[in-house]
Amino acid sequence: MTFVFKNCAVDDINGAAQMGFSGSYYDSTYQIDVPYPFSFRFSKGKIYDFENRYVHSYAPGEVTSISGTFSGSYYDYSINGRNICNIGSKTDVDVTHMWCDASGCALDVEAQVYSEGYGLSIDFPLSTERESIITGVISNTSTESKLNIKNVEMRGSTSKYYSMESFPTSISAGSTGNITMKSYPGHEEILPLSLKLETNVGNIYHIGSVKGTEKPKLTVSSYLFSLGSSPHYLASSNPDNTVGEFYYITNIISGSQQLNSDVNISLEYQAGTVGDYYSVTGVNMVNGGAGYASGTSVIFSDGEITALGEAVIESGVISSVNITNSGAYFLTPPSVTFSSSPAETTTATALALTENWEKTFTGSWELETGDANGLYGDYRSNGLTGDFGGAFYPYTSFGPGIYENSNTISLANEYPAYIKITNKRSKNSSSDLAKLKITNGFDTKGTTITGGHI
Repeated sequence: MTFVFKNCAVDDINGAAQMGFSGSYYDSTYQIDVPYPFSFRFSKGKIYDFENRYVHSYAPGEVTSISGTFSGSYYDYSINGRNICNIGSKTDVDVTHMWCDASGCALDVEAQVYSEGYGLSIDFPLSTERESIITGVISNTSTESKLNIKNVEMRGSTSKYYSMESFPTSISAGSTGNITMKSYPGHEEILPLSLKLETNVGNIYHIGSVKGTEKPKLTVSSYLFSLGSSPHYLASSNPDNTVGEFYYITNIISGSQQLNSDVNISLEYQAGTVGDYYSVTGVNMVNGGAGYASGTSVIFSDGEITALGEAVIESGVISSVNITNSGAYFLTPPSVTFSSSPAETTTATALALTENWEKTFTGSWELETGDANGLYGDYRSNGLTGDFGGAFYPYTSFGPGIYENSNTISLANEYPAYIKITNKRSKNSSSDLAKLKITNGFDTKGTTITGGHI
């Protein structure tokens, strides 16, 4: 905007006069409009600019002309054709008034303001699917002025067909901003679209219409195939592990168009023993006793899986014990006793030798995914884990209770995802349960997997 205060004259040097502009800027912190003046002040022979700087002198009746421009956050001005300020910075304000004031004197001035005006357009698409987002583009073609939008009002029956999602609060000169709305579900018809934009240059109206079309019919199907004999039990691949392999296939059709599917695969703890445990590795004979006969039984206190052993007897004395089953899930080292014999004269005593081990979800289960061409990688090595899934898991003590990946696998229609699940069988005679879940954004496939010795 260009301004000229032409032929300014003050008749009394003891008086005071001002001329300038006023407006406001929006304080987003306090969400209020803050007044902001821009003026030149004549006082006792001196002219001060709007930053209260002494910039020129005047005599009673002497003619002075002040001209300049201000746009956005910058301004410049000259006095009597002499440039005073080339580039000054100011708050970006919405100018609303031009004013003059005098006290104790008479002020003569010819005030002129020039502006390029606003170039503005609002464009919406000609049609949109019902119950979807529609985006309009607001173009500010001004070369120097920012457009500030305080509010957008839906007028007439517009609010029956749309809800307001978002609109830009400011658009710089030569830039664009998006206004987004969501259409309500309904039948095909021409939808009125009437808006009022409350801006720093006044109210701006948009009147138009958009054709609403029904969304294409969406058909979703998905399948989970086990490559083994059972989708619920893992097969024994070696003495230490059981393994299950699966293919997952999805088919998504929108209208006549086939869509890719973003698939997320997880494996979570469902049930099973978790904790710190002992198992038996041997027996230390403290006293072999006397009078024991062959067939004497070795008795270990109960664990979830009882340890077993055979006593070695020499001349009625128990010299050692051969461990035939280490047992599992002893919370403390088990006690060892022996069944008595009719000829027993001295009771044998012994201590169990044990090893401590930890049973956890990630120590028992592994999840790997890929496609028909091979594996992408395993979840545990890549740290793709979480606290727990649908069943509670003591993750604070024993680490993650779920394998999960925030990233998805993009599958073309009827192109399979490959899934490999491994359950470690070591010391695990009790069955573990884990839940395999696969989602494609539309439906979820899931199956409970049983590991352990089967």
